[in-house]
Amino acid sequence: MFEAAKSILSMRGVFLDVATGRGVERKNCEMIQSQRLRRMVRYAYENVEMYRNKYDAAGIKPEDIRSIADIHKLPIVTKDDLRSNYPGGILSRRFRERDCSVVSTTGTTGEPVKVFNRKYKASDMVLAAPLAFMLLPRLAAVMKAEGIGRRTLAIVAVDQDCVTYSSLRELMRAPGFIRGSLDIVNSLDEPEAHIRALQQYDPHILVSYPGVLRNVITSARRAGLPLPQPKLLVIGGELLDDNTRKAISDTFKGKLVEHYGATEVGAVALGCPQEGRLHIMSMLSVLEVVRDGKPMPPGVPGNAVVTALWNMATPMIRYSGLDDVLVLGDEECSCGSRLPVIRVIQGRTVDSFILPDGELIHPGRLIFALANLPEIAYYQVIQEEVNMVRVLIVEAGGGDGGTPSPFVEGGPLWSVIVTRFKELLGDDVHVAIDLVDDIPRLPGSRFYPVVRSLVNKPSACLKPL
Repeated sequence: MFEAAKSILSMRGVFLDVATGRGVERKNCEMIQSQRLRRMVRYAYENVEMYRNKYDAAGIKPEDIRSIADIHKLPIVTKDDLRSNYPGGILSRRFRERDCSVVSTTGTTGEPVKVFNRKYKASDMVLAAPLAFMLLPRLAAVMKAEGIGRRTLAIVAVDQDCVTYSSLRELMRAPGFIRGSLDIVNSLDEPEAHIRALQQYDPHILVSYPGVLRNVITSARRAGLPLPQPKLLVIGGELLDDNTRKAISDTFKGKLVEHYGATEVGAVALGCPQEGRLHIMSMLSVLEVVRDGKPMPPGVPGNAVVTALWNMATPMIRYSGLDDVLVLGDEECSCGSRLPVIRVIQGRTVDSFILPDGELIHPGRLIFALANLPEIAYYQVIQEEVNMVRVLIVEAGGGDGGTPSPFVEGGPLWSVIVTRFKELLGDDVHVAIDLVDDIPRLPGSRFYPVVRSLVNKPSACLKPL
């Protein structure tokens, strides 16, 4: 308990920095990161079978890691490492499974990845209370100045394995003066259900994913329905590409705050409302931008590698499974925070399409190639091979049985779609359009990915720019 209290007190600076905009010296962040990294590496080596095996195979001992500058000596941990060692090989011997919760990725692009998080008890609130009461007056002042109430609607995956849902459920158990008014709606419901929830609840704060809000906006526009105007939108879980950002900003006039992270590693970076940048929460994680095994300097894109400095049940040290392409910034934010900034230029690259020359096309660009076509009820875009893309389309209204579909080869909408995809993918990629009665769902789920790539994309072939 004493160690937990020390950890919370040492994190106070970063929470204050994010919440108030006051800066902290980067050298102090690096000193604390180095201290926590040394502790985490030794702990993982002594208590987690997967790490002992990986470090022994690489000839690495905990004493070889003296500071954050030595982090590159540690081997990378992949999704396959976590899958093949689950459960016993990734759970610390200091924890029992019944004392942990299991959080899982969605698995929409492959077998889910599961990790253990410690279950927090009521006694943990005693440790967090001083920090909460220290921040609440400042946060309340900011919300009052912006006219932001506390009525919150969260449209997220309602699944016990979803870390966001689990966190919100825990928050709902907190006293009312802490949680405010909070309601949760399943993100897997149809957009029409989300629109009804928004209209009925009229939230001050909306928490969701970019893709969910994009679908809500599209459905509302088609039906001519007005949408409430939350004062604050907190979004994450997917890449917020420029087109989606514009669609959300054009529809919702409230402040837009993005958060960046993943189920396996938790929150990594938090958006700055003043600049729209993402600040790395350096006291909670170490974020590297790596390409071909080498760290990339600011301004040069590379793959995200994350070390979480907080989860002792399943330590996450140099985890590469986020599949994101990032750029580190070297500028300081005008908000006063000295925390490093990042820009996400391609997210979850496993969902991206890879072209014959190695260039990646983010799913968001493919989605917007089919925007503004009300004749489409539902669709799915599948990359079957590097030079072969198939578009499955369910026509709005089921089509007119007496009239040839505009989506058949040579038809007006067939030509529009093929032209748009050729502009994105190049003339060497063949585009096929299939009219279907329904889109295949994942086994046991109502969800289907709008964009799927069946092409393997090893990191060595990534060519993000």
